[in-house]
Amino acid sequence: MTKIKYINCFGTSNTAGGGFEFDSPTQGWFINSLYGHIPNEEKTIFNFSYPGQLQKLVSNDIKVNNYAKQGCGNERVVRKSYEIIDEWGFNKDEHIFIFEITGLGRREFFFNKLNEHIICNYQIDENNKAVFTATANHYNYDSDETIKLLESYDPFFKTYLTDFFDIKNEVDEHRRTIDFFLAYLDSKNINYYFTMAPTTHEYRKSCEFLFGDGKYFQQTNDMMNFSCFNKLTIKDETNKQSNDMHIGLKGNKIIGNVIYNKLVTDGLLNTPIKEINWETYKNTKYIIPKVI
Repeated sequence: MTKIKYINCFGTSNTAGGGFEFDSPTQGWFINSLYGHIPNEEKTIFNFSYPGQLQKLVSNDIKVNNYAKQGCGNERVVRKSYEIIDEWGFNKDEHIFIFEITGLGRREFFFNKLNEHIICNYQIDENNKAVFTATANHYNYDSDETIKLLESYDPFFKTYLTDFFDIKNEVDEHRRTIDFFLAYLDSKNINYYFTMAPTTHEYRKSCEFLFGDGKYFQQTNDMMNFSCFNKLTIKDETNKQSNDMHIGLKGNKIIGNVIYNKLVTDGLLNTPIKEINWETYKNTKYIIPKVI
């Protein structure tokens, strides 16, 4: 008899359900116009994410928590995981952790004026220099006041990335963070898996998922590659009415099902396997009406 009570999911907007911010004051109207007609699907970002689809598959006494957040990266993954594991009364046998490990382009800062963490996002140019893109407390949900406040600090973050960023140092720091984090998880005997595994680090292959069947869907251990390789993005799913490259509803349903089956196979869940009909998934299309 397993004791699992919580499945904790971490990562970026890919895990958070990015693109499906139905209640966003700025983006909600558009995604509702595209997906609002689909029956039997609660129009929430959680339900349209893979953690939300996974919640439908597990038993009622297990809670799937989605700690992912748009724009955020490994610093938040480590911070939020530590908060859970370090909490008094934590029982490792009651928890499963599922991580989307990210690359560069995300720096977290604690901002006193909001009393919260914010994220600074950047891109790497052809000269391996960091180019500032944006900051946010919560993309698509920040108030106009918060956006204006954060924008007032754009010069600071641009200076930070120009004067204090070095690509080799950033890569080395990334490696150290992940190496120490995995060693910490192993020392605590934590049940953990990857939806996007570290590409530059050694890890147990048993901790990854294999998405796809090799016939109807190309196989990969990376959920974002799975989505892109198999045309499962929101852009694909809406016939290009949206340019959003986040994972679509069908992709998140498949990802949730793959994760569920592996957790059952590994003995962490004591409920039956839910077989995936790959051909049916391949032929299923969401008829998206044209936006008026």
